[in-house]
Amino acid sequence: MDKIVKTSLITVGLTAAALTAILVYLNQDDSSGERQEIRGGASSSGSDEYTSSSNSHELSSDTSEEGMNCSSSSSSKGTVSSPRNIHDYLRMLRYDDFSDSYINKKLEAAQVLLSISAYSESFPMLEELDVISNILENMNYILSLDVTSPVQDVLLIKLGLFLGNLLASKNSQLRVIDNRFVPTLCNLINDKNFERSDFSLLCLQNLSLNEEGGVEIIISHGIDSFIRLLESSKPINLKKQALHTILNMSLNRKVKVMIDNNEGLLRALSHYATSGSNQDLVNITTRTLSLLTSNEE
Repeated sequence: MDKIVKTSLITVGLTAAALTAILVYLNQDDSSGERQEIRGGASSSGSDEYTSSSNSHELSSDTSEEGMNCSSSSSSKGTVSSPRNIHDYLRMLRYDDFSDSYINKKLEAAQVLLSISAYSESFPMLEELDVISNILENMNYILSLDVTSPVQDVLLIKLGLFLGNLLASKNSQLRVIDNRFVPTLCNLINDKNFERSDFSLLCLQNLSLNEEGGVEIIISHGIDSFIRLLESSKPINLKKQALHTILNMSLNRKVKVMIDNNEGLLRALSHYATSGSNQDLVNITTRTLSLLTSNEE
């Protein structure tokens, strides 16, 4: 089965900022003799039937952050400040201040880092810099708020998509599991904000590529959340992501035996397999039911 890749345009200015950040980082490593080769292909190994999902959304931002070691006086004199590198953007994410002014700085960083994560070759570098911890700290803070501002909501979505991209790498999957963030992702599946549902499903689909991720989804009550989503009137694209995740889990023998007797799941899948309302959903559910009802071990 082909991989599912969700794409959209990335603005030229932001792409340039992302590439500059990578090049400055690598050049610094070269000068100190500590450069490490970046290897591609960080996505999961295994059968081509597994489906992974990655996001590369349009990241247009006119935010011109004036802090981070860039003085307004120098720019007024016509001097050009040094280009930012990965460390600069990570420092923005580490700010403890969550006021709107600082959230805008975090948002700028998240947008650039998200565009970088569209390239799997960047995964080893981002993992080495412990980006996962920074993402989860910011997401946990925003999710803990009873009321969020619009800019906080946007930051959460960008960080969620960034996390989803990184979860195509098994190292990142294990970090998220170790940080006990999978239950949070499962709780967001049926969030009233469809964008929150979307990034949580992206994360879970990539987590389901490996046995550890599939097991963690099950013990985090993810199957119950998938059933609720499938039985709801929510958009087809969300249900399709959930079905791809269940298919991935059915392809792993150890994970399969943990869900193949779930009557609620089998009932929900059977509904889509026979409804004929959407051929993609019919194909996915038919394949999944075949796996779940097979006696092969």
